[in-house]
Amino acid sequence: MNYETYSAEKKHITWLESIVPPVIFIAFIWAIHLIQFIFGTEWGNYGIYPRERFGLAGIFFAPLLHADFTHLFSNTIPFLVLATAIIYFYPRVALLSFFIIYFVSGFLIWIFAQTLAFHIGLSYVVYGLASFVFSLGIFRRSVRGIILSLLVMLFYNGMIEGVLPTKEVLSHNISWESHLIGVIVGLLVAYFYKDDFEEDEIKVNQFAPEPKNHFFERDIFDKTLEQRAFEAEEKRQQEAKERYERYLASLNNWTSSSTNREE
Repeated sequence: MNYETYSAEKKHITWLESIVPPVIFIAFIWAIHLIQFIFGTEWGNYGIYPRERFGLAGIFFAPLLHADFTHLFSNTIPFLVLATAIIYFYPRVALLSFFIIYFVSGFLIWIFAQTLAFHIGLSYVVYGLASFVFSLGIFRRSVRGIILSLLVMLFYNGMIEGVLPTKEVLSHNISWESHLIGVIVGLLVAYFYKDDFEEDEIKVNQFAPEPKNHFFERDIFDKTLEQRAFEAEEKRQQEAKERYERYLASLNNWTSSSTNREE
């Protein structure tokens, strides 16, 4: 029986280090909301307003703005959990993945969303992060990734309702299309980074003996047609060279034998 384990590379980041950037980001968002609350200002018009030039600013500012404290709190905990998990488990791609989800989702919302109102809130980024974690585990097919995917599905399965235009969603003026766009972008980012493994994700087989004989070469399916054709040509040339060397050796032997008989 084969037992797959992860390499013993030591992690270069701790849980405490992983949670610091999300906490700082969330604290910044809370500070913005508190300023609006204390001074009675309203910055919702800095959100995304689709297909209008003035709505482009929302690509940068929409995730930082929320309608009320309930809206803000509903995004705070999921973002902290998902962002921390991504930084801890996928530090190589965490930062770039976050920015791609943040800005690409915002741009696509500006293009495709309804023009009924300004779109604000961190929720589409949260949906994108959840989709990213779930999809990356499936794409990479690693034990750790699949476990993370299952945990996301378990704890955030209720988020599925937010990507559908149900009566409840529409009655609460929830931007379901921005959630859907976040999910799609998160999935695409996960697919883009599916082969960019972390050091401690590389699998090794410590207990199973290496088979000696194979019907096919072990890496045959990892090579392109051009690579296999090039290797076959090299092998053919090597065999031809060996046959020519054997011919020369036999010719020399025959010449030496003839010379000895004449003497």
